[in-house]
Amino acid sequence: VGPALLRIDLRIDLPHFDVIKAMPIRGRQLLLGEVLATTLFLWAIQLALLAAGLLLTPSFGSHELSGAQRWAMFVGGGLLLGAFDFAITTIQNALTLWFPGFMRVGRAAARGGVDQMGQNLIGSFINVFGYAAILAIPGALGFLAGYLIGPWAGLGPAVLTGGLLTSTGLVLEGALVMIAVERRYDRFDLTSEHLASE
Repeated sequence: VGPALLRIDLRIDLPHFDVIKAMPIRGRQLLLGEVLATTLFLWAIQLALLAAGLLLTPSFGSHELSGAQRWAMFVGGGLLLGAFDFAITTIQNALTLWFPGFMRVGRAAARGGVDQMGQNLIGSFINVFGYAAILAIPGALGFLAGYLIGPWAGLGPAVLTGGLLTSTGLVLEGALVMIAVERRYDRFDLTSEHLASE
């Protein structure tokens, strides 16, 4: 849920979009910078937690973890976490441009009440289904590759291969979303968008 909760990107900056639009930066560059602000911060925290978890875990199931296996799991898992953060944050920022009122930017973010709880619940369901849809194809390919490689190459290479394939698919999905939303960025007019209800 980190990419949905941490909003140091377009979801915070959108109310100042007229200032952002005045900067001499292409839409794709600005969107990439906004997405990476959240992605890199989250990824650093996740890598630290992953490293601590692997150092404190003596075995994985019936497998005793060697130093090489821990390193392969750290690299494979780290790539997967970073790519997942990138894809989800890209989609969250794309939704901010397409549906700014639903994302509760500006004054709407502080609004409370029962209707806000319902909107949060709907947003959570949308996020969960979105995560599942995004991860389905790259995750299935990565799992299949790791499953096929595992019996003859070992646990470390299986995790590394699966993480690499899955992360590549997630980054490609995020990049496609970013390219698709660039036209919306170019046409976005802050004065005509409904950002919040009074």
